[in-house]
Amino acid sequence: GVGMVNVQNYGFSGIAYRILDEMESGDCIEASVEKVMAKDDYHSRRQCLVADMKQEKLLAYSGAHCTDCFGQRYGENCVAAGNSLVHIDVLDAMIDGFHALEGQTLTHRLIGALEAGCNAGGDRRGQEAAAVKVFQYSYPHHQYFPIDLRVDHHEEPLQELRNLYRIFGENERQILGPF
Repeated sequence: GVGMVNVQNYGFSGIAYRILDEMESGDCIEASVEKVMAKDDYHSRRQCLVADMKQEKLLAYSGAHCTDCFGQRYGENCVAAGNSLVHIDVLDAMIDGFHALEGQTLTHRLIGALEAGCNAGGDRRGQEAAAVKVFQYSYPHHQYFPIDLRVDHHEEPLQELRNLYRIFGENERQILGPF
């Protein structure tokens, strides 16, 4: 595993695999995204968040025609991106929410960032779903998702996601790390 990719706003998993293939072939994170987006008919509508695990770099890409209000923000060891936001400050709240939980598990910090973004106004369409995946990579190449939770079509998906995390075993699958 060379990295992780999330594609949203005109999401298509094939884009993620293509970016990872470029990274696997030795291209840097920026060149990988640039090459894949140059061949994508919908690049101007997509958002991608990319993590290069070997170089420990993060990259956010937002096409010029993503659904307004859209953008991305970088923090220390984190990045937030969104579209259809009430306002751009939602992303700053997410970064601040992530940093405010320093020392907690990665899953707790990610859910906290989602909650902070929601509390700052969130998605202009309201809430319907929430998800968190935490990937563990360890020597020699054991890859798995110890946390893979999703809530769809729920009136309060973030609250339900937090409840699932408690039930699932927030103390049994801790990933701390350099974030």
